[in-house]
Amino acid sequence: MNSTDVMLRLFLVWPPFALFLLTTCGEIEIPVTNSSAKPSTTAPPIETETPTASEQFTVENDGGANPLVTIGNVRFRAELASEASSRQKGLSDRDYLEPGTGMLFIFEDRNASPFWMFNMRFPLDFVWISAQCVVVDITHSVPSPSADIPVKDLELYAPQYPAAYNFEINSGEAKQFDLKLGEKVTFSGIPQHIGETCK
Repeated sequence: MNSTDVMLRLFLVWPPFALFLLTTCGEIEIPVTNSSAKPSTTAPPIETETPTASEQFTVENDGGANPLVTIGNVRFRAELASEASSRQKGLSDRDYLEPGTGMLFIFEDRNASPFWMFNMRFPLDFVWISAQCVVVDITHSVPSPSADIPVKDLELYAPQYPAAYNFEINSGEAKQFDLKLGEKVTFSGIPQHIGETCK
Protein backbone atom coordinates (compact mmCIF):
# COMPACT_ATOMS: atom_id res chain seq x y z
CA MET A 1 0.00 0.00 0.00
CA ASN A 2 1.53 3.34 -1.02
CA SER A 3 1.07 6.71 0.66
CA THR A 4 -1.75 7.67 -1.72
CA ASP A 5 -3.73 4.56 -0.71
CA VAL A 6 -3.21 5.42 2.94
CA MET A 7 -4.40 9.00 2.38
CA LEU A 8 -7.47 7.88 0.44
CA ARG A 9 -8.41 5.38 3.15
CA LEU A 10 -8.01 8.08 5.83
CA PHE A 11 -10.20 10.48 3.82
CA LEU A 12 -12.90 7.83 3.44
CA VAL A 13 -12.76 6.44 6.97
CA TRP A 14 -12.16 9.51 9.07
CA PRO A 15 -13.69 12.76 7.69
CA PRO A 16 -12.35 14.94 10.58
CA PHE A 17 -8.80 13.98 9.53
CA ALA A 18 -9.62 14.92 5.96
CA LEU A 19 -10.92 18.32 7.08
CA PHE A 20 -7.75 18.86 9.14
CA LEU A 21 -5.55 18.10 6.11
CA LEU A 22 -7.57 20.34 3.81
CA THR A 23 -7.44 23.29 6.19
CA THR A 24 -3.75 22.96 7.00
CA CYS A 25 -2.29 21.75 3.72
CA GLY A 26 -4.34 23.64 1.12
CA GLU A 27 -3.39 21.31 -1.71
CA ILE A 28 -4.14 17.62 -1.91
CA GLU A 29 -1.47 15.41 -3.40
CA ILE A 30 -3.83 12.77 -4.80
CA PRO A 31 -2.96 11.76 -8.35
CA VAL A 32 -5.79 11.69 -10.87
CA THR A 33 -5.37 8.87 -13.34
CA ASN A 34 -7.39 7.45 -16.17
CA SER A 35 -5.11 5.14 -18.13
CA SER A 36 -7.66 4.20 -20.79
CA ALA A 37 -8.66 7.78 -21.66
CA LYS A 38 -6.78 9.83 -24.22
CA PRO A 39 -7.17 13.57 -24.69
CA SER A 40 -8.87 14.68 -27.85
CA THR A 41 -6.82 16.61 -30.34
CA THR A 42 -7.80 19.58 -32.45
CA ALA A 43 -6.67 21.21 -35.65
CA PRO A 44 -3.61 23.47 -35.46
CA PRO A 45 -4.40 26.67 -33.55
CA ILE A 46 -5.45 29.74 -35.41
CA GLU A 47 -3.45 32.94 -35.06
CA THR A 48 -4.67 34.94 -32.08
CA GLU A 49 -3.64 38.20 -30.56
CA THR A 50 -0.90 37.79 -27.97
CA PRO A 51 -1.97 38.96 -24.51
CA THR A 52 -0.02 41.91 -23.23
CA ALA A 53 0.91 41.90 -19.57
CA SER A 54 1.12 44.94 -17.40
CA GLU A 55 4.60 46.40 -16.94
CA GLN A 56 3.90 46.22 -13.21
CA PHE A 57 3.80 42.41 -13.34
CA THR A 58 7.31 41.19 -12.60
CA VAL A 59 8.53 37.83 -11.41
CA GLU A 60 11.93 37.23 -9.96
CA ASN A 61 13.52 33.81 -10.21
CA ASP A 62 16.97 32.27 -10.16
CA GLY A 63 17.52 32.86 -13.87
CA GLY A 64 16.52 36.52 -13.73
CA ALA A 65 14.15 36.07 -16.68
CA ASN A 66 10.39 36.46 -16.65
CA PRO A 67 8.76 33.06 -17.14
CA LEU A 68 6.46 32.71 -20.14
CA VAL A 69 3.79 30.12 -20.95
CA THR A 70 2.91 29.80 -24.64
CA ILE A 71 -0.27 27.89 -25.51
CA GLY A 72 -0.57 27.43 -29.26
CA ASN A 73 0.29 30.92 -30.50
CA VAL A 74 -0.77 32.79 -27.36
CA ARG A 75 1.90 33.89 -24.89
CA PHE A 76 1.26 34.69 -21.22
CA ARG A 77 3.68 36.07 -18.64
CA ALA A 78 3.72 33.69 -15.69
CA GLU A 79 4.39 33.61 -12.00
CA LEU A 80 5.69 30.26 -10.77
CA ALA A 81 4.33 28.14 -7.94
CA SER A 82 6.91 25.36 -7.84
CA GLU A 83 7.33 24.78 -4.11
CA ALA A 84 4.76 23.41 -1.66
CA SER A 85 4.34 26.77 0.10
CA SER A 86 3.78 28.75 -3.11
CA ARG A 87 1.40 26.09 -4.47
CA GLN A 88 -0.58 26.15 -1.23
CA LYS A 89 -0.84 29.95 -1.31
CA GLY A 90 -1.47 30.21 -5.06
CA LEU A 91 -3.42 33.34 -5.99
CA SER A 92 -5.43 33.44 -2.75
CA ASP A 93 -5.85 36.71 -0.84
CA ARG A 94 -5.21 38.79 -3.98
CA ASP A 95 -7.70 41.26 -5.42
CA TYR A 96 -6.90 40.65 -9.10
CA LEU A 97 -4.58 39.13 -11.69
CA GLU A 98 -3.22 41.32 -14.48
CA PRO A 99 -4.75 40.50 -17.89
CA GLY A 100 -2.56 38.25 -20.04
CA THR A 101 -0.74 36.80 -17.04
CA GLY A 102 -1.15 33.68 -14.95
CA MET A 103 0.28 31.39 -12.30
CA LEU A 104 1.95 28.15 -13.39
CA PHE A 105 1.79 25.35 -10.82
CA ILE A 106 4.70 22.93 -11.20
CA PHE A 107 4.72 19.70 -9.19
CA GLU A 108 7.92 17.86 -8.33
CA ASP A 109 6.43 14.53 -9.43
CA ARG A 110 4.72 16.13 -12.45
CA ASN A 111 1.33 14.98 -11.18
CA ALA A 112 -1.14 17.85 -10.65
CA SER A 113 -3.31 17.54 -7.58
CA PRO A 114 -6.94 18.73 -7.35
CA PHE A 115 -7.39 22.45 -6.74
CA TRP A 116 -9.85 24.51 -4.72
CA MET A 117 -10.63 28.23 -4.48
CA PHE A 118 -9.83 28.77 -0.81
CA ASN A 119 -9.59 32.52 -0.02
CA MET A 120 -9.92 33.45 -3.70
CA ARG A 121 -11.44 36.85 -4.49
CA PHE A 122 -11.94 36.52 -8.26
CA PRO A 123 -12.82 33.73 -10.72
CA LEU A 124 -10.26 31.83 -12.80
CA ASP A 125 -9.83 29.51 -15.77
CA PHE A 126 -7.68 26.42 -15.13
CA VAL A 127 -5.61 25.19 -18.08
CA TRP A 128 -4.44 21.63 -17.37
CA ILE A 129 -1.24 20.61 -19.17
CA SER A 130 0.09 17.07 -19.57
CA ALA A 131 3.67 15.85 -19.11
CA GLN A 132 3.74 15.70 -22.93
CA CYS A 133 3.18 19.50 -22.94
CA VAL A 134 -0.31 19.46 -24.41
CA VAL A 135 -3.53 21.04 -23.07
CA VAL A 136 -5.58 18.09 -21.80
CA ASP A 137 -8.43 19.96 -20.11
CA ILE A 138 -9.70 23.48 -19.43
CA THR A 139 -11.91 24.28 -16.45
CA HIS A 140 -13.72 27.48 -17.42
CA SER A 141 -14.93 30.22 -15.06
CA VAL A 142 -14.15 28.65 -11.69
CA PRO A 143 -16.01 30.95 -9.27
CA SER A 144 -14.57 32.43 -6.11
CA PRO A 145 -16.52 31.02 -3.15
CA SER A 146 -18.83 33.14 -1.04
CA ALA A 147 -17.52 33.92 2.42
CA ASP A 148 -20.23 31.85 4.14
CA ILE A 149 -19.21 28.52 2.54
CA PRO A 150 -17.49 26.29 5.12
CA VAL A 151 -14.02 25.08 4.16
CA LYS A 152 -15.23 21.47 4.20
CA ASP A 153 -17.79 22.32 1.49
CA LEU A 154 -15.38 23.93 -0.97
CA GLU A 155 -15.46 22.23 -4.37
CA LEU A 156 -12.37 20.43 -5.65
CA TYR A 157 -11.41 20.79 -9.32
CA ALA A 158 -9.40 18.17 -11.21
CA PRO A 159 -8.70 17.54 -14.89
CA GLN A 160 -10.51 14.83 -16.86
CA TYR A 161 -7.14 13.42 -17.95
CA PRO A 162 -3.80 13.20 -16.13
CA ALA A 163 -2.02 16.54 -15.95
CA ALA A 164 1.46 17.53 -14.84
CA TYR A 165 0.81 21.29 -14.61
CA ASN A 166 -2.03 23.71 -13.92
CA PHE A 167 -1.92 27.21 -15.39
CA GLU A 168 -4.37 29.62 -13.75
CA ILE A 169 -5.51 32.64 -15.77
CA ASN A 170 -8.31 35.17 -15.46
CA SER A 171 -11.80 33.81 -15.99
CA GLY A 172 -12.83 34.15 -19.61
CA GLU A 173 -9.31 34.37 -21.07
CA ALA A 174 -9.32 30.74 -22.23
CA LYS A 175 -12.32 31.58 -24.44
CA GLN A 176 -11.07 35.07 -25.29
CA PHE A 177 -7.82 33.67 -26.71
CA ASP A 178 -9.51 30.55 -28.13
CA LEU A 179 -7.37 28.08 -26.16
CA LYS A 180 -8.16 24.50 -27.16
CA LEU A 181 -7.55 20.93 -26.04
CA GLY A 182 -4.62 19.37 -27.84
CA GLU A 183 -2.69 22.61 -28.25
CA LYS A 184 1.08 22.44 -27.73
CA VAL A 185 2.43 24.28 -24.67
CA THR A 186 5.94 25.60 -24.05
CA PHE A 187 7.51 27.28 -21.04
CA SER A 188 10.48 29.63 -21.07
CA GLY A 189 12.38 31.41 -18.32
CA ILE A 190 11.98 28.47 -15.91
CA PRO A 191 14.87 28.19 -13.42
CA GLN A 192 17.11 25.15 -14.02
CA HIS A 193 16.72 23.83 -10.46
CA ILE A 194 13.03 23.07 -11.22
CA GLY A 195 14.12 20.42 -13.70
CA GLU A 196 12.84 19.39 -17.11
CA THR A 197 9.61 21.11 -18.17
CA CYS A 198 7.82 21.99 -21.41
CA LYS A 199 10.41 23.56 -23.73
